[in-house]
Amino acid sequence: MNNKKWRLKKMILPGLQVRITLVFLSLACFAAFFQIYMINRSVLMVSEKLTVESEVLLGELPGILGVNLLLTLLVLVPLMVMVGVLTTHRIAGPIYRFHMHLREIANGGDPGTCRIRKGDELQELCVLINQAIEATRSKALQQAEEHEAPRESVEPEPEPARAA
Repeated sequence: MNNKKWRLKKMILPGLQVRITLVFLSLACFAAFFQIYMINRSVLMVSEKLTVESEVLLGELPGILGVNLLLTLLVLVPLMVMVGVLTTHRIAGPIYRFHMHLREIANGGDPGTCRIRKGDELQELCVLINQAIEATRSKALQQAEEHEAPRESVEPEPEPARAA
């Protein structure tokens, strides 16, 4: 696959990335609703201290808060989705790469050294995978060499010649 195209693909593991993004998006929506509740509560407390203007304020409050909540969500939702996808890309990319690398090994292939992009998360895991694979290769090579090593052949003693 073309490297440039590979780097532009942000939804590498869509299921994982969408789930993580939705968790943070739901937290942001909860925070927005909670903030509206708190502002409403505060305004109601202040309106109790007002005289004539409190009726006007209380009449306008639901519309003001509704518009503010809508505008907040219109800004937050796309922003959270964008940040969520871009952030999870740095995790999902390496996970996908590890998956493909290990699948190639499991199928009997030799994919070479596992590499991920600079700046991706899970760099230490990539190093550990390479160390584990190298240790396994070394052990397999050592066992193969031991198996193929010339063994002292035990030649049977020649049978004595029989007298005819």
